[in-house]
Order: sequence, then structure tokens, then C-alpha cells
Amino acid sequence: MSKTHQSSWRLVATKECLELLVSGRFIVAALMVFGLVATTIGVLTRTYGRDLADYGVAVADRDESLRQYGHLNRITAWSMPQRPNPMTAMVRGIEQNANLASLDNDPLAVAYPLPDFAIVVGVLFSLLALLFAHDALSGEREDGTLRLLLAHDISRAGLVIGKIVGRSVALLIPLVAGLLVGGLVLALSPSLGWRIREWGAGIAVGLAAALYVAVFICLGVMISAWTRTARTALVASLAAWAVFVLIVPNLSPYVAASLQPTGSLTELQRRMRDMGDQERDELGRRLAAEYAGPVRERHPEVADYYSLDQEGRRRALASDLRLAAVVDSIRVQTERGWNEANRIQREAMEVLKDDFEIRQRAQIRATEIVSSVSPYPAFLLATLDLTETGVRAEQRRTEQQGEWGSNTFRPWMMAVQDSLNREDPTVNWSNSHTDLSGMPDFSYQPEPLGSRAEAALPRFAVLMGFGLAFLVFGIVGFNRYDVR
Repeated sequence: MSKTHQSSWRLVATKECLELLVSGRFIVAALMVFGLVATTIGVLTRTYGRDLADYGVAVADRDESLRQYGHLNRITAWSMPQRPNPMTAMVRGIEQNANLASLDNDPLAVAYPLPDFAIVVGVLFSLLALLFAHDALSGEREDGTLRLLLAHDISRAGLVIGKIVGRSVALLIPLVAGLLVGGLVLALSPSLGWRIREWGAGIAVGLAAALYVAVFICLGVMISAWTRTARTALVASLAAWAVFVLIVPNLSPYVAASLQPTGSLTELQRRMRDMGDQERDELGRRLAAEYAGPVRERHPEVADYYSLDQEGRRRALASDLRLAAVVDSIRVQTERGWNEANRIQREAMEVLKDDFEIRQRAQIRATEIVSSVSPYPAFLLATLDLTETGVRAEQRRTEQQGEWGSNTFRPWMMAVQDSLNREDPTVNWSNSHTDLSGMPDFSYQPEPLGSRAEAALPRFAVLMGFGLAFLVFGIVGFNRYDVR
């Protein structure tokens, strides 16, 4: 492109931007967008503060329950409270599902949950971008100004590029203003405590939003380059918006489910519950009897011991050291049988769970592939990856919890059980109260910002691909456009 043409598209971009900035539709859209972006971040920041307070209460309640009513065989009944992600003050992600437990505290927020920044940009800004760009060429053709523009030394490609740049800049002004005010709210929030990682992720989300807006501006200009009237371009733009923002994202999971079925999660949970409860108990009783049976057969006198109450058992063990050794041997063999049953059932449950997770990941990949025909899912996935509020973060959390359970929690529980058995072997500690307030806590380690950005790069590439394709098709269409 020659220097003259380079300066020409810049002049066109400046003209487009200035004309939009003083137009009525820009003022209305800017006030609406600025208010919605700033308000959304402000309300979500307040919601995060409430969630953080609820988290503190949940931790205290769990610790008190473990101290007052701690049973080793019921320790999994106390779920580990999950600390809220500070990025949910901007993007709630999969955590935006209504929490019915908070219905009494805030029924309006549960019944009508506020959309987050990603939804506001993904739905509202894409629509505004098309409304801003649909008449970029067809509207000026009807006004007769398009022929005057081309009469000057402006190439058709330069004209298309200038209009895209100018209208993108105009629409990004309220977006940036809303983000700045939202950022001020985040910085002043006493409970949020964003660090460099969170601020970096927030800036990256803002860049993704800017790129997404530019993509839909390109789409609107492209449609305008292939239509004869602004009215036709508006109808076509609304149809394209419905396809890209409503139909494809909602239809792709169903298509992916038919291509990569996973089975019912409810059925998986029911099957694992049966394996961990009824089947585990049956296997444990059988193996415990099998392992301890030979000892009981060699020492039939222990039958009288087990018919005694707990106080009688203590006196019998204190007065007969040989009996105490036999009882301890039976206890060791019984625990060996139960431990073996736990191992067998745990491995079987892990195989079942791993198979479901493999099929689930395949379905997620299929969903991403099917939805890649729209820029909206690419933008959402980029924001979820950057803010750690999506499926990728949940998978990472699950992996860390599994490692924590194997390397920290299970050894701690076995050590507690061994210590209690040594303290008093006559007590069934699995079903007896004990103070478990020292149970170790799971602490999720967030993914580094660089890894998040690397995961989001393919989404940025998809958005850039859409923008480039719309630009090229817009130039091709306008090169064949009759401006008369």
C-alpha cells in the first residue's frame, strides 16, 4: 500500500470515529455500556466480599463439627470449603450458577443472577458492534457519500480498513472507560486483594474483549460490503449475531454430546456410592472374617471376650496378657481385611472415575471444536482460562485435591487411626467420637499467569482468524460493490 493510501485509510478512520462520537446512538450506547460494565464489576466485587465472609464461616463451622462430632468413618461428610476465586469479581465463569442456599439472604441475586464482564462483552458489545458497523458502506451508498469518497485517492481496501479501525476505536472508548472505573473499584475493595497475577489476567481479559469487539466490527462492515441497503445489512447483521452468539454456543454442547457421549453423571455418582458403601462393607466383612478367622479358630476362648461389654473387656485384657496378644492379633488381621477391601474398592472406583473423566474431556474437546465456528465461544474460553473460572481450572483443582488426598490426607488419617488403636484397642474408633480438629486443609495453588496466557493463546488466534477472514471477505465484497 502506498504512503498516500496509508494516510487515506487513517483519514477515513479518523472521520468515522469522530462522526460516531457525536452521534446519538454512540451517546446512548456509551452511557449504557459504561454504566453496565462499571456496575457489574462493582456488584460482583461486593458479591465476592460476601462469599469470602461465607467461606470463613464455613471453615469455622467445619472445624467445630470435626471437634464436636468427629468420626473417622464419616470424615468425608465434611466437605472442604472452597475459597472463592478473587477473579470472580470480574468473571464468574462456571461459579455463576444460582446458589439456592443463599436464597434467604439474597433472593433477587439468586433468581436473577447478574451477568459478569464476559457475558456483557460477549452478548451486548457484539450486538452494539454490528449496530455500529452494519451501515458503514451500504448506508453511505444510499446517502450518496460513498461515491464521493472513492472519487478521492482512496483505495477500496483502504476505505474498508479505515471504517473498521474508526468504528472499532469509537466503540472501545466506553469499554475502556468502564474498565478503568471497574479497576478503580477493584483496587479500592478491602476484601479483594488483587495481586500482580490477578491484575495481569484482568488486563489480558480486557485485550481479549477489545479483539472480540473488533472482530464483530469486521463482521458488520463485511455484511455492509455485500448488501445494497442499510436495512438489508441490519437484518443480515441481526441474523449473524443470533447465529454466532445464541445458536452456535447453545447448540454445540448437544452436538458434542451426540459425537462423544459420556453417560450420566448421576448414574456414575450412584454407582460409586454403592461401591464405596454397600459393596465395600460386604467385601470388608468377608475379608476381615477371612483374615482373622484362622486366629479365632486357634483361640476359641476369645468368643467369651467378645461377649463382654467394654468395661469387661478392659478388665480381661489387663488380667490376661496372652488374651491381649490374641485380641491384638485379631484386630491387626481385621484391619488388614478392611484395608484390603478399601484398596480394592478405591482402585475400582478410580478406574470408573478415570474412564468417565476421559470421556468427559473428549466431549469438552468436541464442544470446543464444534463451537469454533463462532468467535463468541473463543472469547468466553479465553476469559475462563485467563481468570481460572472454567473447566480447565476445575480439572486442575481436582488433580491437586487427588494428590493432596493421597500424599497428605490419607497418611494423616491412617496415623490418627493407628495412634487411637494403640491408645485403646478395645474401642471401635471408626464409629466413635474423637477430636479431628487437626485435620490438614487443602490449599489450591493457582496456575501461573504465563501458563494461563499460553492456554488462552489458541483462543486469541481463533479471534484473529475470524477478524482477518471477515476483513478479507469485506474487501472482496467491496471490490465488486456498485457504489451507484
